[in-house]
Amino acid sequence: MGKKEFEEFINQSYTSTDSINNTEFILNRWYNNIDTLYTEIKLWLNDFIESGKVQIEENDLEIVEEAIGTYKVKSLQLSFAGNSVVVQPKGTIMIGTIGRVDLIGKSGIQKIILTDKNASSPKIHFFEKENEKGDINLEFKDSNEKEVEWVWKLTSEPPKITFTELNQETFLNCLMKVTNG
Repeated sequence: MGKKEFEEFINQSYTSTDSINNTEFILNRWYNNIDTLYTEIKLWLNDFIESGKVQIEENDLEIVEEAIGTYKVKSLQLSFAGNSVVVQPKGTIMIGTIGRVDLIGKSGIQKIILTDKNASSPKIHFFEKENEKGDINLEFKDSNEKEVEWVWKLTSEPPKITFTELNQETFLNCLMKVTNG
C-alpha cells in the first residue's frame, strides 16, 4: 500500500458519517447526563445556595478520550465553610459504564458513575451486534438481557465494588467525606 492509498484510507475513516454520528450521539448523551446530574446537585444544595452558605461556579474542562477525541465539558466548583469540592467529569468511554464524574476534595475523591438502575455492583454485560452495514455496535444489557436504564450512583473502591443510590442525603454525606475525611 502506497502513500496515496493510505491517505484515502485515513480520509475515509475521518469522513464516515456513521463514525461522526456515533460520536455525536455518545457526546450528546454524555452532555445530557452531566446536565441531569448538575441539575440534581443544584436542587439538593438550593437552600444552602439561597442562604449564601454554598457557592457554585461552573468552569470549562477539556477531556481527551482516545475513542472520541478532545471535547469540552463543564465542571462545578462548590465552595462552602472554607472548603472547596470540584465535581469533575472524567469520561464517557469506560468499562462497565457510560460515564464517570468525581467529587474531589482535600480529603479524598468519591466516584459517581452512570450504571444500571437495578445494579448494586458491577454486572453489566455488553454484546456486539452487527448492523446492516457491517458496523459493530455495543448494546448494554442487564443479566436478564434487558436494556439498561442508566442512573447516577456512588461507587466504592475495589476489590469489593458496590453501588449506592445517589440522592440528596448520600451526596451531602460525600461532600463531608471528601472535605473532612
